[in-house]
Amino acid sequence: MHSRHTYCIMAICREKRGGRVYLSEYKSVWEDGKVKHKFVRYLGREGPDGKPIRRPKHVLDSVEISGTKRYGDVAIMWRLAENLHFPDIIDKITHSNSDVSTGKILSMWAVNRALSPESTTGLSRWANRTSLTEIADAPPDKLNKDRFLRALDDICLSDDNGDELYDYSLAIEKKLFQKNSAIDTDTLAYDLTSTYFYGTTCPIARKGYSRDKKIGQLQIVIALAVSRKNKLPIFHQVYPGDTHDIKTAFQFLSTARGFGIKKGTVIWDRALTTDDTLDLSQYNGYDLIAGLTARRNDVVDSLKKAGGMENLDNFVKKCGHGSLYAKSLRTDLFGKPQSVVVCLNTEMREDGRGKRNETLMDIKERLEALSLEKGNWSEGKLRKEALKIVGSNTNIIKPRIKRKGVQPRIEIQLLKRSVKDQESTDGRYAILYTDPSLNPRQVVEEYHGKDFIEKAFRSLKQDIEIRPVRHRTPSRIRSYTLVCVLGYYLRAQLASMLQEARPNESFEDFLDDLEDVQRTTVTYGKSSSVRYLNLSNRTRGTLRAMKLSSVVRQVKSVGE
Repeated sequence: MHSRHTYCIMAICREKRGGRVYLSEYKSVWEDGKVKHKFVRYLGREGPDGKPIRRPKHVLDSVEISGTKRYGDVAIMWRLAENLHFPDIIDKITHSNSDVSTGKILSMWAVNRALSPESTTGLSRWANRTSLTEIADAPPDKLNKDRFLRALDDICLSDDNGDELYDYSLAIEKKLFQKNSAIDTDTLAYDLTSTYFYGTTCPIARKGYSRDKKIGQLQIVIALAVSRKNKLPIFHQVYPGDTHDIKTAFQFLSTARGFGIKKGTVIWDRALTTDDTLDLSQYNGYDLIAGLTARRNDVVDSLKKAGGMENLDNFVKKCGHGSLYAKSLRTDLFGKPQSVVVCLNTEMREDGRGKRNETLMDIKERLEALSLEKGNWSEGKLRKEALKIVGSNTNIIKPRIKRKGVQPRIEIQLLKRSVKDQESTDGRYAILYTDPSLNPRQVVEEYHGKDFIEKAFRSLKQDIEIRPVRHRTPSRIRSYTLVCVLGYYLRAQLASMLQEARPNESFEDFLDDLEDVQRTTVTYGKSSSVRYLNLSNRTRGTLRAMKLSSVVRQVKSVGE
């Protein structure tokens, strides 16, 4: 137990506890004829000079916290846009000299398309709700709908008649390609998609084959070339909605050559494969892995020529509820010997046979019902209705009208030889290839591996929300499409970096985690620091592995 001694000096009392002296203030009060000392306040521990040591002011008493803003995902995407030279390249090609440059405007727009696509009207409002304007050093009062639209006109412009005055889209993509040495061009995939359209006044919005299943809707066609290894877009083209696929293949080969891609393998789908596109690709030095349409007689002959395939030597892999087999052979296609791989998917074969039998059974039942219900019709009328029911299946089922007594009846004849002929190609398809060093398994893997370009189109439509197109002039449609492709470029680049750093981490989960990260500034006295909210150790570690940790680096400043 500590001894306690109390001394009263004027109104200050010193109390010793455990080797330290503590000071308290008292006041003298005359009460009931006596002087009494009453406690006023505690002054704290006595210092070496005999005065109380001042208690430091609590930090929270002087802390100011700025509002929080969405930061993580927009900061990462902006860093990628800068690393890929988006703003600089666009500015140099368009000769932009505005208060907020075209390169900066369109790069911010690409970040928006990559993360949270907004209409042109909502772009500036979205940017101001995030940290993007601060990161990009873009004055909020300079961002409005008109400035975004003028930026589109800086990329591409048409006159009042719709005739193109200039289009810098391809020049921008070419410079981006040249700057990004990481893009691998050993194998390219090329494909087309369509996107439907609102409005009726744009000359390139036309009706055509709709990949969106919007039959009869006006559309445009977008062609895209993508690196097989990096999944990064190299260039794109915009065509009128009724453009034939083959025409775009010629343009693709010419553009690839113009980008300096002088060798490599091109993968494309069967709609693009003709004798002319085959010859031109080989003339330009490209090997080809291409699907073949089974509507050609020489292709059907190749499918039959492969013969029996279900053996160990031809086995490739399990495929759904069936198996995939592949067999290489030389055969005459397009008037000359070619190398093809004939594939057999046993699940597709059984599915095809089941659907055909279901169709034939439905036709048979409908013909029998017609015969019973309309047996009193004339032979000509009955034959016409029967052929309508058979439709395009006259090569395997043939209705014959015969009389029994005084009424005509329908006799159903199944052409078994034709059915057997179809069965010989069920589940089979052919892939043409021009590189003799590839074996059947490699050809199949490369061809089926092209689904990444289909995923690119899905991303453009679902993540980037390129459709529906709401612009009306051809030039703005082309510029807007470039912005959407740049948005996809940012997503693909980030996904590629994540795959390399953390192969097992989900890209969508990573983006969700980044979206949660907010930034705020904490000020205390003359000092301040930037703090990040909702930044988990896992996300911080992933950014470190991707060499992007500086984006969320702690920033401190001390005032004078």
